[in-house]
Formats: sequence, C-alpha cells, structure tokens
Amino acid sequence: MPDLNDVSREIRRAVDTGKVAFGFKQSEKTLLSGKPELIVFCKNIQKPVKERLQEYATIAGVQCFVFEGNGLELGAVCGKPFVVSVLSILDLGKSNVLETMLQEKITASEKTQAKKKPKKERKARVKRVHEKTGAEIDAEIEEEAEKREKQAEIEEEDQQALEK
Repeated sequence: MPDLNDVSREIRRAVDTGKVAFGFKQSEKTLLSGKPELIVFCKNIQKPVKERLQEYATIAGVQCFVFEGNGLELGAVCGKPFVVSVLSILDLGKSNVLETMLQEKITASEKTQAKKKPKKERKARVKRVHEKTGAEIDAEIEEEAEKREKQAEIEEEDQQALEK
C-alpha cells in the first residue's frame, strides 16, 4: 500500500531523472503544445487554476493527481526552494510515479467505500429528511394561494390607479 512517502519518492525520482515543468504557465504550455505524462497539483492550489488545467488535461487525455501536501511541501519534495503549486511531468525517467499514484487512488477509494453507509440506510435517512406531513404540505399550498391573491389585489389596485 503506497503512502505519501512512496508518492513523494517517485515524484522526486521523476524530477531528478526525467523532465518536469513547474508552475501554472509552464504546465498550461505543456498541455497545449505537447503531451505530458502526468499533472500533479498541490492540495491547496487555487480552484480556478486547478479547474482550468484539469479541463485542458481531460481534453488532452492526461491524468491528474492531487498531492496530499501544500505547495511548500511539494516544492520540498521536488528539491526546490520555492512553492510548487502544480507540476507537469513530461518524461518519467526512472520513476514509477504513475503506478504509485494509481495504487494511491485505489486505496483512497477503498477507504471512502468503507466509510460510506449502506445504500438502504442512506436512502432511508434522505427519505426522512425530505418527507413532509400532509398538514405541512397543505399549509404551504395555502400560503402560496394567499400570496397569489395578495399579488392579484395589488395588480388590480395599480390598474385602477392608472385608469384614474
């Protein structure tokens, strides 16, 4: 089971032995011109930046991965003395980062499946939340009817005022 250290080690190996572009602008250029192997985001990347790059990545058919650390930690993993919010791996080199990240995604999905409640329990809970009694529904209908009547009276008064 891979953990953050395995992923970090493989990212560092890709940086050392392969070809990597750092930052939003460079990653965007690689997605538009060439085809990178993988895009890695830090966990605290700005949402518009992430969405834009993910859109380009889906069009290009490139996988995206969210590193479970912030930009400073991703920069440290890459051996850089600055924040790295996104990096584009153009050449993997001797790294097995794709396999490691695929295993990481599988284990994460298994964990979320284990946390989920059985489907019947979830449906019953949702049904209870959305269920209303007949009296509540009748009260809502009456309120809506009263609102419509008030609106009609206001419109009639406005019409009579205009005629005078």
